[in-house]
Amino acid sequence: MIPIEDVKSKYGTEIAVVLLCCRLHFNTEKLPTLQQYIDTCEINWDDVIYLSKYHRIEPVVYKILSKADLPAGFASRVKQSQFFLVQNNFKQALETERIIELLETRNIECTPYKGVAFSRQFYGDIISRESSDIDLVISHKDFSKVLELMTADGYIFENKIEYSYFKEKIFTRNNSLNFDKFKGDAREFHIEFHWRITENFVKVHNEAHRQLFNISDKIILAKREVNALNANAHYITLFIHHSNHDGFRVLKNIVDLCQILPSNNNDIDTDHIKNAFKNLRLVKAAAVCCYLSSELLGLNLPLFRVNNNSLIPEKVKAFFMERLLRKRSYRDTALDNLDNRSQLYLKDSLSEKIAFILAGFKQRTTPSPEDLQTLKLNRNLYFLYPAIKSFRLLTKGIDKKHIKNKNHHSS
Repeated sequence: MIPIEDVKSKYGTEIAVVLLCCRLHFNTEKLPTLQQYIDTCEINWDDVIYLSKYHRIEPVVYKILSKADLPAGFASRVKQSQFFLVQNNFKQALETERIIELLETRNIECTPYKGVAFSRQFYGDIISRESSDIDLVISHKDFSKVLELMTADGYIFENKIEYSYFKEKIFTRNNSLNFDKFKGDAREFHIEFHWRITENFVKVHNEAHRQLFNISDKIILAKREVNALNANAHYITLFIHHSNHDGFRVLKNIVDLCQILPSNNNDIDTDHIKNAFKNLRLVKAAAVCCYLSSELLGLNLPLFRVNNNSLIPEKVKAFFMERLLRKRSYRDTALDNLDNRSQLYLKDSLSEKIAFILAGFKQRTTPSPEDLQTLKLNRNLYFLYPAIKSFRLLTKGIDKKHIKNKNHHSS
């Protein structure tokens, strides 16, 4: 485990505080260590809040900080933030239950995924993990009925332009279609209906997506019992999302995956998960995850052979450590979509890397929602999109709307 003083000297005091809180969450550090650090270091508490939000681990960080002796003003902010996060998660859970009941009226099978469902299964409650949106698994064959029900319920279909353009092809291209409900000018709920773990261009093993339909558990969200993914399947799908989709870009990715250790779920079968990783070509991703978990949190995940770092070149280790510990902006996160090194580093073979690069190129030559809305080209002029998109990128860069959306849609 990397010494916290090394983290402080290389990356800053504030990320060291955040990392200490994560370690206390897993009992690999003790509260007196954190308290001594708070008492002896000059800490920019605004940066601690920013980093907690950026890394999407506010509930974990604030829960630990609330046990420490903090400056009075900051302690009040932590308490207020905790209250807001708890209130938001319960609100998300209640809306999840309501939407499931709504879909049941049309005999649509719907299963909660990620969000408060993963929190319940792996954290033991629905308040210890940040949930900014609601993720539900459906069969894409039911989507027309879902669209009818959701719009009648007051939700706005976010992908209307894409859906009308791509039609049925969207179900092999996208991994989800999304809806928003507003209260005044503020978005109250964002719901994503999934049938795949990742978009097609990420090139995940086709068998992986079947894990979303491995439904064998029951959980209570806020008030009622609902169907849930099998715990092993839920872990595998989240691992694929956090690795192949997110590229281990925030500490939440690692903290989530380390919840396999303290989980009280007796249905967790680590041998089954390791075999699935091998069959789904996730061996290198598992090795990187185990390395990061050990270095950052002092945890040895039972997902890979102990101390087997031969699959991980030093430049890859350095890349992911920098990505997780160096202070980054939300714009940096958006630019990650142009720099796909993380996904390439996690592929098991050269052929998978080539397939990913080719698919990524094809993805960039496909019209985005912004292209379709702004340009409205005839299909006969489809070939113009690559040049137009390159020109727009050079002249406008990554727009604020794109950055905002990428931040909200990483649950």
